[in-house]
Amino acid sequence: MNTRLRTIKKRYVAMATAAVAVAAVPVVPTLASAQPVAATATAPKLLVPAGQKVAGSTDISWPSSGRARIEVPGIGTIGQKGSSTESVPIASITKVMTAYTILKDHPLKSGAKGPSITITKADVNSYNRLKGEGAAVVKVKEGTKLTQRQALQGLLIPSGANMAETLARWDAGSTSKFVNRMNANAKALGLDSTSFADPTGLSSDSRSSTEDLLDLATAVMKKASFREIVKTKSVKIPQNTLKSTNKLLGANGVVGIKTGTTYAAGGCLLFAATDTVAGKTRTIYGVMLGARGSAYSTNAQKFSKAMVIDARSELRQVTLVKKGKAVVSVTKSDGKTYKYGVKKTVTAAGWSGLSYKLSLPSGLAAGQTPKQLVIKSGSATIKAALVPLN
Repeated sequence: MNTRLRTIKKRYVAMATAAVAVAAVPVVPTLASAQPVAATATAPKLLVPAGQKVAGSTDISWPSSGRARIEVPGIGTIGQKGSSTESVPIASITKVMTAYTILKDHPLKSGAKGPSITITKADVNSYNRLKGEGAAVVKVKEGTKLTQRQALQGLLIPSGANMAETLARWDAGSTSKFVNRMNANAKALGLDSTSFADPTGLSSDSRSSTEDLLDLATAVMKKASFREIVKTKSVKIPQNTLKSTNKLLGANGVVGIKTGTTYAAGGCLLFAATDTVAGKTRTIYGVMLGARGSAYSTNAQKFSKAMVIDARSELRQVTLVKKGKAVVSVTKSDGKTYKYGVKKTVTAAGWSGLSYKLSLPSGLAAGQTPKQLVIKSGSATIKAALVPLN
C-alpha cells in the first residue's frame, strides 16, 4: 500500500474512534429540578381543637319541682333545670326590681341612711289592706319618718309588701307610674322574659325567667347599699324588729338575696353565695322558682341550700392547658416544622365540663413564630406565653 493510502486509512480510523468515544459519554441535560428549591412556609396552626372542655361533668342536686339555674359572672353557667327563658310568676322576688328602681332613682352610698320618708294615710291604708290579704307587712304609723335605708330594709328583709307600695308612691307618685319605671328598667337590662304588674309580686302577672333573674341579681348586687341590706339577718327600725325570711344567710357563703312565695309562683329564692378560688372571691348566683309540696317556702330554701353546697364544691381551680403539651405548630422557610406549648400550665376558676376556646393572635404571617396562645373562658381572656418544644 502506498504512503498516501496509509495516511488516509489512519485518518479514517482516528475519526471513527473519536466518534465512538463521543457517543459513549452521556449527555446530561440542564433541568430546572436540579436547582435549589425554597421550602414553603406555613402559617402557625393549632394542633388541638379550638373548642375545649374541662374533663368531667358537674353534679348539682337540682330541685324535684320547678326550675333552677346557677351562674358565676365572668365564667359562665354551671347548669340549670328546666327552661331558662320561660316567663313564670316570681312572687316577692319582684321586690328586687322594686329596690333596683329605687336605688337607680335615688342612689344610696354604702352605710348612708338616705332621705326621710314620711308615712302617710295612704301608707297606713296599704298596710291594713295587705295585712288583710295575708301578705307580709311592716308596721307603720301615720306621721312616722323612715329613712330610705329603713324603708328598703322593710322591703327586703321581712319582705314587707306595704313598703313596696310606700316606696313606689314616694318615688313616682303612684304605684302604676312606678311599675312603668320597673318595666323600663327591665327592658334596659335586656330582661326579655320579664314584666311587672305591681311592685310587690302578689300579682301573678309579675313574671320573669331564671336567666333574667340572674342578670338582674348581677346588676343589683353591684350596689353596695343593696348588698348590705340583703345580707342582714335582723335589724330594728321604728315600730319593728325585722327578721330575714332567707334562712340560708350566714351559712355556706350565702350573702342574699330574696325569697318569694305565692300559690301561683310556688316557693322561690334568688340567692348569692361567695367562695374563694385561688385567692380570689367569686360570687355564685342561683335561683329556684316554682317549688311545690306541703311547704313552698321551706322547700325552696331546702332545694336552694343543696344547690349552693354543690355549686361551691364544683367551683374550683381547673387546668385549661398543661405545660409540655404541643398545642401549636408552624413550618418555617427551612422546611422544618416546629411545635410549641405554653410556658407554664394555665389554670383558672371553673368546674368540670366548663367550655373554653383556644386561638392564636390574628395576622400571623407564614413561618412566623407565635408568641402566645389566647384562651377565652366566659368573659375572661388569658394570654399564655408559648415556648418551642423541639
